[in-house]
Amino acid sequence: MLTIIIYNDTDDVQERLVLRLLRGIAGFGHVGVVQLSDAAHSWKPVKDQQQFLVFWNTRNGSIYNFLLKAGSEWMFSEHYQWLILLPEDLDPMAWLGGLRLYVNNEVVFCQPQAGGKFQLFEAWTPGDGFSFRKLDVAEWRPQTGMRFYDVGYKYDRRRDLGGFFFLVTTGDELPGDTEINHNVTTQNFLRGYSVDLWHVMQQRLNFTYKVRKTLFGVLQPDQVTWNGMVGELQASRAHVGIAPLRITTFRQRAIDYTIPTKVLQNRIYLRQPDVEASWNLYAEPFNAILWTCVLGFIFVVALSARLLHVVAARAHLTNEVVSSSDVFFDAFASLVQQSGTLNPETSSERLLWFFVYWTSVLLFTSYSAVLIALLTTVRPTLPFTDFESLLLRPDWNLVIVQNRALSDYLALAPEGSTLKKVWDKHVMSDPAKNRPVAMDAAVALVLQGKHALLVAEETMAVAMHMMPKEDAFKIIHTGKYFFNSPAAFSVPKNSPYLELFNHVLSRMRESGQMGRLLNKWNRELVQPPSDIYPSPGLTETFVLFLVLGVGILVSCGILISERIIVARSAPRATRPPSLDHSTTWVPTTARPNIGLRAP
Repeated sequence: MLTIIIYNDTDDVQERLVLRLLRGIAGFGHVGVVQLSDAAHSWKPVKDQQQFLVFWNTRNGSIYNFLLKAGSEWMFSEHYQWLILLPEDLDPMAWLGGLRLYVNNEVVFCQPQAGGKFQLFEAWTPGDGFSFRKLDVAEWRPQTGMRFYDVGYKYDRRRDLGGFFFLVTTGDELPGDTEINHNVTTQNFLRGYSVDLWHVMQQRLNFTYKVRKTLFGVLQPDQVTWNGMVGELQASRAHVGIAPLRITTFRQRAIDYTIPTKVLQNRIYLRQPDVEASWNLYAEPFNAILWTCVLGFIFVVALSARLLHVVAARAHLTNEVVSSSDVFFDAFASLVQQSGTLNPETSSERLLWFFVYWTSVLLFTSYSAVLIALLTTVRPTLPFTDFESLLLRPDWNLVIVQNRALSDYLALAPEGSTLKKVWDKHVMSDPAKNRPVAMDAAVALVLQGKHALLVAEETMAVAMHMMPKEDAFKIIHTGKYFFNSPAAFSVPKNSPYLELFNHVLSRMRESGQMGRLLNKWNRELVQPPSDIYPSPGLTETFVLFLVLGVGILVSCGILISERIIVARSAPRATRPPSLDHSTTWVPTTARPNIGLRAP
């Protein structure tokens, strides 16, 4: 890196040696010497360099004039490093007036002191009309070398702006972001996300402000100047723009941006078309696998109940006669919450049907809940979903609010592109109607039908919250995002406050404060139903069928227990030694009471 030494017409060899010595101490690069002469000096090669060593000799005013010129060219910024050597008898604070040494300057002054010490200090001012502030940052002695002081980070030690008055410009007043208090003339931001960020910056930087409302701004026909908020900053009629201004290439030619404060996501909104429900909706609550499991459920329940009953009948645990068709019918009846015909007598059968009934209740409830959700929130068939499909619908118009960057995305798109075709055919087909000034007018067009609105999602969310609920639920989006881009605060070109603002915003982002403020002001959006409904599948119902299987196994275990208990508790049957084949044998336990009484 080349270092430029600026000096007067002087033959003081000692001063030149000191200058070179300081150059080496400060770690500057190779030296290029320029003898200052207003007649022969060209500014272009000087501005191409990034490091300057200047010997300020008050016996000649050309150095001071050179520094004034450098300030007017915004060379006292973070992009240029300066080391200015002062004479020992010069009071620097008396000579700094007129120099644009703002909070972003990288200028270090070096002045000889008594005892051979060189004192290095920096000086800056919060703004025009404010006195300069001085801070010693290091010292150099031939015996000990350079010693730096612990002065902290640059923008931490310069963040006190001492009540500097900022002229603030903002675009359309956005509820929840840049609301203005119209009852006062200064400090007149009221509330919102961007307002909260600005007020935190005010607390940390110690300044005052006045905000003026205008439009966001669009590029004028000369392709250079802007109107609205961007135009105010371009002409330096404002110090800063506080609003979520979308970062675009065209705007960056006229203004500078801070680090992003949020990301704007854009959607196409339209009036919800009328919907018609079809019979196949009744099959959609369950997927194909789960419907197969339901059929298997009926078969397994019928088979299990039939086998339990057969075993119980052979073990003389029940006298009821049950057919296979009866069991199958009751299994189906339990699934649709209808009463059956069976009256189980054994504990094992009752336990089985207990598990069957509860499984059926849960399946039926799940089916009913999803079916109701389908029938009440069914997604309509949209006429289009993106710009390509919009071109196939010449009967539709696209609405874009004026003075928004979204217009630039379409209007300045390459000729023949999809975006340019949409602009020409669907926006400019009726510009007086399709480019309203206010958001309310744009929403009214959407509610009329055949008009789609391209707008930031959060802007539409605010509009929906402010309109009647019955109208809000008539508006849906197409389900896709377009032109997602960061938004930030804005400042004029070469603003000395840009890096200071970025420093504060970066600290807020790193600490999580920016995210907390964004969550505070995020509003719940009115969303259309998703294309994928919460239909339960085998994964969601596996435990349910597992419980049914456990119930079947437990029922079988109880059946075995019942049979063993009955078998052990019943007396043995006795058969007479000689018995006529025509006589019916009755077991002892089944013989009738013949009326004998105990004595």
